[in-house]
Amino acid sequence: MKRTCILLLAGIALLAPAPLQAQAAGDAAPGWSQQLDRFSENLNAKLAEANSRLDNLKAKIEAKTEHAEDEVRARLDQLEKRVEQDRAKVEAAQADVKAWVETHKNETEAKIAEWKTKHEISALENRAERAERYAAATADAALAAIDEAQWAALNAWLARRDLIIAQAKQEAGVR
Repeated sequence: MKRTCILLLAGIALLAPAPLQAQAAGDAAPGWSQQLDRFSENLNAKLAEANSRLDNLKAKIEAKTEHAEDEVRARLDQLEKRVEQDRAKVEAAQADVKAWVETHKNETEAKIAEWKTKHEISALENRAERAERYAAATADAALAAIDEAQWAALNAWLARRDLIIAQAKQEAGVR
């Protein structure tokens, strides 16, 4: 079974930035560094779990176990429930991403430089909080996409299996 989606998402995990280093002396951001660490850990754990489950299912499929289809269908049900449970969270994340993109278009480098020069703490704090919400929202969307990718891959396997069985029956003259 191809795991292209999972491998692509693994690339995301590799690109996850290391904890932010403070630019100015004494200007540490431990809360955000911890959030980045937690995101990276969650993404890596989710990828490892997905990979392990797919490897397990693949081994059962390749061994042609009697219950492979049942196990794939059971995993599909689990994933479908999890995707449905996360739907509201993903929709909220998508709204946050859209809001950030719109706001980001209006925040020019010149405007940000002006805020820094004039020490406009409120504007800089709002910008930082929007960026953090954006990062959290994209992380939520990425984690949810892993479940959807697994579901799609397993569903594709079942569809291909149905085709192969139908073709074999047709060739054998079985109805």
